[in-house]
Formats: sequence, C-alpha cells, structure tokens
Amino acid sequence: MMTARAEHRLTLRQDNAPIRLCEIGHDIGLLTDERYEKFLRLKNSYEDLLNLCRKTYINSADVPRGTFAELLKRPKYTFDTLAKYLPTSDLPSRRVIKMTETEIKYEGYVKMQTRAAARQTDLDKVRLADLDYASVGGLRLEAAEKLAAVQPATLGQAARISGVNPADISVLQVYLKREKGGAK
Repeated sequence: MMTARAEHRLTLRQDNAPIRLCEIGHDIGLLTDERYEKFLRLKNSYEDLLNLCRKTYINSADVPRGTFAELLKRPKYTFDTLAKYLPTSDLPSRRVIKMTETEIKYEGYVKMQTRAAARQTDLDKVRLADLDYASVGGLRLEAAEKLAAVQPATLGQAARISGVNPADISVLQVYLKREKGGAK
C-alpha cells in the first residue's frame, strides 16, 4: 500500500521507517548485526539532534524567542535558516537533519493521529450484539441499512463501513450506553 493512501500516513512516513521498523526486524532476525549497528548510529544521532533542538533556547533579535523546535514548527523557518542558533557546528548527516526537521514540523499532527488511532482501538473493543439498527433512534437510514447488511462485530468495524459516518457511530455509542444503563 502506498503511504499516501494509508489511514495514518503521517506516522507511516518513509523517512521514519528505520526508527519504526529496524528494532523489530533485528528482533525477528531480518536485519544483520552490521545493518543493526548502522541503524543504532542513525537512531542515536537522530535522538541527539531532536533533544538538542528541543532544549536549545533562542533569544535573538532576528527571530522570535523560543526553543529551536518551537520555531522550526513555524512555516517560515527551516532547519537551515535556524541552524546558526544551535550551540554546535558538528551536525549529523542531511538525512538525520531532514528526519528531525520533519518529525518536529509534524509533531502536533502525529500526536492527533496517534490519539485518533487509540480512539479507533477503543472502538474495536466495544462489542455489538445483534442489534435491530432500524430501531436505533437518530441513526441515518443509509447507515442502518449498511450496518444491518454487514452485521459488524465491534463498533470499530462499524466505523470502517462505507456509508457509516462518525455521527452514526456517536449515535450507536449513546444507544449502547443507554441500553447498558437501562439493563441494570
């Protein structure tokens, strides 16, 4: 699957693939020790630069005050335009710089996607019994028909059905809470 079509594509970027996958690859024997050592150097360099960007405070008349990372999140600034404010001239490879810049610039969006993925996981834990979807008040007719045809096992599966929108899932959540509360 192309990452541009993936549901959580900001976390599935090509530039962070080694950080996400090399540990796993090594653990299951797909990565040689030599390649793993190369990855560890990359990871350490990346983490060191990320920490440096987050703790370096810039207090200059040329730019607004804030940490390097805070300023880098602004569209106006790039790593290269702010690099002179770092307390070192010994910078890592361009690859590590680009990985760090991308991680910092998209950090807020990645956090939102991570929260959305966690919510989706929570929905996958909510079991749906045999429901008469037509009797669920507030559920759109199209959604009720699709849900009745598919009979999803969980609320998460229901949310992934074409034609069922987030408002329909909210209606189902309220209905399930009410039914559970009424059953006491």
